[in-house]
Amino acid sequence: MAVGQVSFHRHDKVKRVHVAARENPIVNRLNKTKVERDVDHEEEKANRLREEAVQRRAEAAAKRKAELEQHKRQVEDKQARSYDHAWANAEASTSRAGAGAGAGDDDEDFWGENATIEPTDDGRMKEFEDFI
Repeated sequence: MAVGQVSFHRHDKVKRVHVAARENPIVNRLNKTKVERDVDHEEEKANRLREEAVQRRAEAAAKRKAELEQHKRQVEDKQARSYDHAWANAEASTSRAGAGAGAGDDDEDFWGENATIEPTDDGRMKEFEDFI
């Protein structure tokens, strides 16, 4: 069977119409619009498959790019919600970190220069210790 040839699976299902007389004006009009071309089905199929492959590759690249952008956004959101960077320098600034020259500076900033410390009542302190 030739490439592009049409055949029928069941010949008994084929309907044929008998034309009693040929009508030339109708046939002439049909012949004026008739287009004949040589079709290479194998080449058309190869071209179609090539175009589909290019389209699939472009879609896959767009999908990969979207996934990378989404992953990047997720990582940035995770870093924004993380407290890791908030505590990175916190230990260096505490007054308990060392007994150097600036160990009590944070307390002075909090209380101010004119703050006074009231003496504690030893009786109340004893009750508090018993309570704990």
